[in-house]
Amino acid sequence: APWQRALDADGLYEFARERSAAMKRAFLRVPRGTGNYTYKGDLNQNGIGDENEFEQTRYDGEYVAIYLQSDQLVPVVDLRVGFRLRFTPARLFSERQGFFEKALTAISTETTARIEEKSTEPEAQQIYFLHLSKFLNDSTTITGTNLFTQDLYVFEADPSFSLRFRFNQRKGLLRLLGSTEKSYSRERGIRLRTQLLREIGNETEFKNKVDQLFSSMDSPRQRNLLSNGLKTEFSYRPYPEWEVAFGTGVSQVINRFGGVDATAYLNDQFLRLTYSILSIGQLRSEVQREEVRIANGANSGLREFPFEFTNGEVVGKTLLWRLAFDYRISQYIQVSVNYDGRSEGGRRTVHSARAEAPAFL
Repeated sequence: APWQRALDADGLYEFARERSAAMKRAFLRVPRGTGNYTYKGDLNQNGIGDENEFEQTRYDGEYVAIYLQSDQLVPVVDLRVGFRLRFTPARLFSERQGFFEKALTAISTETTARIEEKSTEPEAQQIYFLHLSKFLNDSTTITGTNLFTQDLYVFEADPSFSLRFRFNQRKGLLRLLGSTEKSYSRERGIRLRTQLLREIGNETEFKNKVDQLFSSMDSPRQRNLLSNGLKTEFSYRPYPEWEVAFGTGVSQVINRFGGVDATAYLNDQFLRLTYSILSIGQLRSEVQREEVRIANGANSGLREFPFEFTNGEVVGKTLLWRLAFDYRISQYIQVSVNYDGRSEGGRRTVHSARAEAPAFL
């Protein structure tokens, strides 16, 4: 971190030889509401819980997905490489600045890259010397990920106005028993933060995303999504202990998997009220409305859509409401009470509540 930390860099290189095996996906049952999958039943009546019989859900999940190694172990090369580079020109210049220095100090950047590869490549030097043509290979890679993120900030430290431009790209490969999954995601976005008045702030963000997953075998996880989304949120703090926040978001998601474009139109609105008791507790309440419409769904040839197509939101209108209270009775005792209610797409209303009082010794 030289030049008064104007440049801040971190690097990691980790290499190992070990024995590993292809992975298999299994589903582990957990208490209701703590998982993210539900079991639809033995659809093909083979007495086995196949992957396509488990469905992702936002609520009341009873299963989680885990990855287990098969019995046959083979020698593998395990590599992890990463770096982070942050450049803040404002730390380079004194208070007496010309036009060029002032323009440069308004900008800061952060670059992150990470490569993880577990491979059966017989020539290990091809991996630890970073010959990228040998990475994410269908025949040798067991698991692999390539991630790159570039952020560009304008007036990052200014609370009244700041911008962030982001580019994020991830490539992955996972070899399972009997199948191989390839994934690709890319996000391009811009975020604007402004303090309109002393009590009123706003954050607005636009994202353009690509989310793809292809499998060598038929899988409900396969998708080819292209989405554009805009979200804005206002916060009003008339007093230090009170905050009112409200916002809205709209997005369009196109699923191009299967050769026919099925399009989902999503919008949501929320209102949140927070009352803080200084250093003792907090009371939060929130109401949220969601709406999902799907076009060309009946003509797509797909009976079910991937979870990511609507982020788990059901078709139609959904109303959610929440109430949470946290209070610290003493240094060693804290009380938490949470209540959630929802009415999804015209289904029956569901209420859930939880209270706990942990004590620390």
